[in-house]
Amino acid sequence: SDLTPKLVFGTAESEPSVKFSVVQGRVPTEGEPAEFVSVGQPLMLVWSVETFNEIYGIRILHCTAESKHRQRMQIIRDGCSLDSTLISDVRYTEEQQHAYADAMAFKFPDLSDVWFKCVTRLCIKKFNHLIVTGKSENDLCKTATEIVNVVEHQQHQI
Repeated sequence: SDLTPKLVFGTAESEPSVKFSVVQGRVPTEGEPAEFVSVGQPLMLVWSVETFNEIYGIRILHCTAESKHRQRMQIIRDGCSLDSTLISDVRYTEEQQHAYADAMAFKFPDLSDVWFKCVTRLCIKKFNHLIVTGKSENDLCKTATEIVNVVEHQQHQI
């Protein structure tokens, strides 16, 4: 019998999906998402790769807060907070399977509902996985969020 190892193509893991939730408090939980909160209440935005994956990690590109009346405010760009009073920079777990950002509940003037919309990207954890996936070095997970060109929002008292 032949016991020579063989390389089998086409068996790479399929790309996983990403789950997003907003939970109450400062500790990420697998509990129910926050539905009704008060302005100023601590929240946590949580992104997760749905099933543990050896190849793929997660990157948060940008997020907006939106109202049903089409008011919109970008709150995260390239994983960095655009308003540190409302939301922190995105943090990642070591295995790149989860991402978190602390936030304070807020609302648009005269409106009660706020929806968060985020664009995420799967990244490749290890250089040698690029060959298996057919991706480029631009698809590698970064080890830390690089905070660059973030304009601080200033409040002016009138």
